[in-house]
Amino acid sequence: MTTDPTPKININLGVKIFDCFFSCLGILLMLYFLRFIPPNALPVLSIIAIIAAIIFLIVWNYHKNNDEFPSVKVHAWLTGVIRYSVAYTIATYGFAKILKTQFAFLYSRNDTPVGSLSGFELTWNYFGYSYKLALILAALQIGGAALLLFRRTTLLGICVLIPVMLNIVLINVFYSIAVGAFLVSVILTGALTYLLVLNRKPLIHAFFNTTGNLPSIGLSYVKHIVRLAILALSFFTIYRYIMDEKPIDFVGKWRVDKLERDGKLVAENAWVTDINAWKNIYVEEHNGIALSPNPYIFDAAVAKRGKFDYDEKTKKLTVVEFKFGKPADSTHIIITQKSPRHMEWISTSKSNHFKMQLTKVEDVKR
Repeated sequence: MTTDPTPKININLGVKIFDCFFSCLGILLMLYFLRFIPPNALPVLSIIAIIAAIIFLIVWNYHKNNDEFPSVKVHAWLTGVIRYSVAYTIATYGFAKILKTQFAFLYSRNDTPVGSLSGFELTWNYFGYSYKLALILAALQIGGAALLLFRRTTLLGICVLIPVMLNIVLINVFYSIAVGAFLVSVILTGALTYLLVLNRKPLIHAFFNTTGNLPSIGLSYVKHIVRLAILALSFFTIYRYIMDEKPIDFVGKWRVDKLERDGKLVAENAWVTDINAWKNIYVEEHNGIALSPNPYIFDAAVAKRGKFDYDEKTKKLTVVEFKFGKPADSTHIIITQKSPRHMEWISTSKSNHFKMQLTKVEDVKR
């Protein structure tokens, strides 16, 4: 008596569609990264490949009731193609970080004000700041890709790579990274998710059917209350800080149109040599404030930074300057002629008497 070594696995239409779709795209990505496909030919070849995949799918599904057709082996081959192509592409990105072709340093971008950077440039600056972080990301990508190459460690590789790829997809979406990079990240994440679904049973058992070796302490109803209380307490821990803060209706960037000190008008270009000839006032959320002499960029080395307290009834603003992380001088200011777009600050301090007329700068919308 002989037995069929091929396991009896039900390959439904959904599995066949995803097998054909992701294996087709995986091979295309490999050929493109290997430069066998020129960029201008990629759209046409993608359409041809998808048509070929659809034809193969139709033929495969036509033989669904044919026991002699090696459907399970075809499924195994295609999932292998998916694993290997995804591993290749993700590992390529990992080696790009090690060899510094991704997150490369640009001198011109380094001299660009942060507020002028695009989402793409901001992301590259952030991740390019630390080469050690890039190496850690590369290790996760290359290590996870290596795990995908073996059937026994495929599930572990998926669990390593999916959080990394989901994070990349979100960055690509919300930081407006190039469309091509976004599509590649979506394809890779989709393929990993599909492989995860195929291997879902051991994962479900590990996460939902395993309670550990410790005995139950009972008190089921009390434990439910404690669980809800933990989440509620974590929320109110932060929420109480918001409730303690007074609402401020003039948060934002304000341009100094006119500055008088001790009754004398401060010259327009005085900021070049006088760090107290402020040109911009930054009123931040959570009671932060900064007075900057440079009208073009914020230079923390010469700006005065601190905290403020504002009394709406008396229109009195108290600014406490911080030096080396500790409170230093305090300045008391009366706010007059206050409107959504304009206001006037008059200092009541005898040693530091000034008057400023301010205009609000349009908020940067992201």
